[in-house]
Amino acid sequence: MTSFYGASSKLKNYSFSENAFIPKEVTVPLVQEKDVICRSIVEPGDTVSEGDIIATYKDKSFTARIHSPVPGKVTAIESVVNPNGRQDVSIKIKTAGSFSYLGKNLREQDWTALTPDTLLGKLSEKGVVNTFNCGKPYSIEGQINNPKTSKALVVRMFDEDPVRLSDSLLSKMFLEEIRTGAYIIAKAMNADGVVFLFDQKVSKTLGDFIPLHPAVKTEVIFAVNKDQPVAHKKEIVHLYNKTFKKDKQFEIDTKSLFIDSHTAFDAYNAVVKNTPVISRYIHISGNCIDSSAFLNVRLGTTFKDIVSQLGGWIEKPALIIINGHMSGYSVQTLETPVTKYVKSVSFISKKYVNDQRMFDCIFCGNCRAVCPRGLSPDLFFANHNYGKEIPEKVLLTATDCCECSYCNSVCPSRIPLSQIIDSIKEKLLKENENEN
Repeated sequence: MTSFYGASSKLKNYSFSENAFIPKEVTVPLVQEKDVICRSIVEPGDTVSEGDIIATYKDKSFTARIHSPVPGKVTAIESVVNPNGRQDVSIKIKTAGSFSYLGKNLREQDWTALTPDTLLGKLSEKGVVNTFNCGKPYSIEGQINNPKTSKALVVRMFDEDPVRLSDSLLSKMFLEEIRTGAYIIAKAMNADGVVFLFDQKVSKTLGDFIPLHPAVKTEVIFAVNKDQPVAHKKEIVHLYNKTFKKDKQFEIDTKSLFIDSHTAFDAYNAVVKNTPVISRYIHISGNCIDSSAFLNVRLGTTFKDIVSQLGGWIEKPALIIINGHMSGYSVQTLETPVTKYVKSVSFISKKYVNDQRMFDCIFCGNCRAVCPRGLSPDLFFANHNYGKEIPEKVLLTATDCCECSYCNSVCPSRIPLSQIIDSIKEKLLKENENEN
């Protein structure tokens, strides 16, 4: 399927990206993946170079390394509030000295001659994590080595949150790098094929998608209307099967490896440019700043430092939203640092912030009406918070949740329904794994 349509008006407003200012000090959390707390291998007083490994997890295989985003001196190992709201340990580094990668003309490596095992090792060594679901970032090497992962790669080239533009902008500006990164991951996992999932509104240039790379067996270019809930695994699989029916060149299912533009871009830099993950392209917006921007920000940069490049505040923010208004988080402090799973930051003033208090469910049925999977989020809430018994067959439907967060967006009581369903789903999946 290769038909594409006109560019989105929002994306037209961004024709280039910029490097953010290098901060005087970075705060690098030791948690960059879900359920993994890395161990610092540096101490206060140590001198580090840009790209040095500063933390790892020696007792767990396939964990992405954490690197220093700047050269300088380690000043402290201390607590920090992560973008996901959790309080974790971090490494503080005061910037000083010369850079190893910034401003350098990096020689490109020929990745096609490398074996899958060598590619896997590079992806882990350079700190690549999969941010397809940025609320659950995982080591890409760990996912590839998971025996439950099937041999198909799906690359989503747009954002799952309709308010966010980061993956879409990255795809627009770095299309060939992302394609190459996807092919690198496909070769590393011996994939049967690659599905590139585009928003049909993104760009006319996608119709000129160049031929398949010889290192990959099969590819499918698949354009969808991203205004529909097709950004999550189950919906993508359903639409793919419905569209191609018996003409599928290869099968995909929910056990296929799903990645996003950022993951593929990091894979390209890790292998071709031999550069570790030390920065993240972030879409910055909101009515508290003079203009929005798409910036390449060093990991560990605080949100407070980002704003200084944009000319400071028009109004002080009453709300800071990470990773989109529908599927993201709200953070309470501007001292929160950028991590590998941060894709966007939105600064909202008080006049645009509604009452944030959570009230009891009023049984309005909005969540049921909007759910693309036909679930009953209100029943899960009653079970989770008040212990109300619900039929087991209803409880088990929690595993069908596609994590679109539509239920959160329509709830007048501001109940975190999506997060509650996710908690129930994880519990059910763990119980199922223990039984098997």
